[in-house]
Amino acid sequence: MFLPGMVSPPRTDDAALDTGARCTLCGADADAQVPLSLRTSGDLLDLGAYRAVLCTHCRVARTVPAPRAVARTIAPDVGEDALRPTQRALLQRFIRQRVARVRPLLGGGRRPRVADIGGGACAFANALAATGCEVVVFEPNPANARFADASAGVRFVAAPFDERATAAAGVADGMLDGITMWHSLEHVPDAMATLALARRLLRPGGVLYVCVPNLQSLQAGVGGTRWCYADIPHHVTHFTIAGLDAALHRTGFVTAAPRRWNAEYEIFGWYQTLLNVLTGSHNFFYNRAKKGRAANAGPHPSWTRAVTACGPLLLPFALLASWSAAAVAKPACAELHGIAP
Repeated sequence: MFLPGMVSPPRTDDAALDTGARCTLCGADADAQVPLSLRTSGDLLDLGAYRAVLCTHCRVARTVPAPRAVARTIAPDVGEDALRPTQRALLQRFIRQRVARVRPLLGGGRRPRVADIGGGACAFANALAATGCEVVVFEPNPANARFADASAGVRFVAAPFDERATAAAGVADGMLDGITMWHSLEHVPDAMATLALARRLLRPGGVLYVCVPNLQSLQAGVGGTRWCYADIPHHVTHFTIAGLDAALHRTGFVTAAPRRWNAEYEIFGWYQTLLNVLTGSHNFFYNRAKKGRAANAGPHPSWTRAVTACGPLLLPFALLASWSAAAVAKPACAELHGIAP
């Protein structure tokens, strides 16, 4: 089977969740749709009953039923000043690594024009602008606008990345040198329309850099329903590396070889997934540290808090698991860049 351990037998409620519908990405018929074990994340149960359905034709899964806007909305990020010194240092290191991956692809010469999609607290956009880029951030949560560094050349657009918002922002066809999507493509209601719009806005030779959770990762296989990146229904689409590559090709991009390891998502992802497995909660550490909100401690709150307090003991196991994932070519992320011909 395509995703061993994640495929689940049909249940009586599958019909209500429309698992037999055609794939919204490639149009494959009902016979190609397979229900997965992934369902509404434990910290989001109040948003309703959702599950993931895999299309074996395009090798991409989708959340069913299609989440409404209120179910896709996520809390705004906290700024760096709200993080502990160790957390701040790690974030800055990871942001530098992102910039190091993207900036060389944009070339030198004139000031590159880049759109960062779903930029959150603008840490990446600010750092990229500091290297000499002009960056426009499309982020639907207006609370994040306060983090954008306008003096460095960052412009914040409080709207989702779509035809209306780009037109209103004055971003025309062929205008951009680069577009970045760091764990944002999985959130949009229509991934293929988003990729097609990105292709149109890029100049010939322009670069689209995409990083999304990898449904076929070792991390996902071990975590199962408690995988930290199974953020349903916030995540609308669930990609594999092959599925993301095919989606980029279908929307007109020439793709490069995928990245096989990303410390930011590998190490943290394993750390949080192991905490989820041990406590039965979902992303308690992340929600409390990154989102600054009252996190759901799961069915055993005292146990969750105790294990989370001892969490640093899990770091060696997270590192070992990360290296193992790299060794078997099942990284936590599907990370590709596409070139507009």
